[in-house]
Amino acid sequence: MAADTANKGNEGAAEEQAPAVAHVNELLTETRSKMEGELEELRASHEAFLRLEQILSNFDAITSDKPVRTRKGSNGGSRAPRGSRSAEFVTLVTEAGEEGITVTEAADKMDGINPNYLYRIAKELTEADEVRKDGKKYFAVAAPAPAPAAE
Repeated sequence: MAADTANKGNEGAAEEQAPAVAHVNELLTETRSKMEGELEELRASHEAFLRLEQILSNFDAITSDKPVRTRKGSNGGSRAPRGSRSAEFVTLVTEAGEEGITVTEAADKMDGINPNYLYRIAKELTEADEVRKDGKKYFAVAAPAPAPAAE
């Protein structure tokens, strides 16, 4: 009988906690949903920023009366030339041949580069059809076959 009374006491406490737990779960789900929406908005804004920055850089490169935009960091401007990391990645991908190479493997072979930065370079090169991605590995894009000579 004492066991029955104890069980009923536990059931009552559990029933009182159930609405509170459901409310917390609802709040967490709602908060997560809002954060995911904000993240998508920020991602779109960031991608637009990167596109506009590239377009401005291209404009500067083709107009003769405006100098090409350069940024000098705190290191006094001793950075590698623009595109050198891209070229280095393409070289590593080409050297990997049919085996391909992952971003992590390439970053390990490249001096002082963070794989997260290299993922961005790899994405840009893939979009520009300079390399091809299959799964986690990147492969060299085969050069188009030359047109047959006219006879």
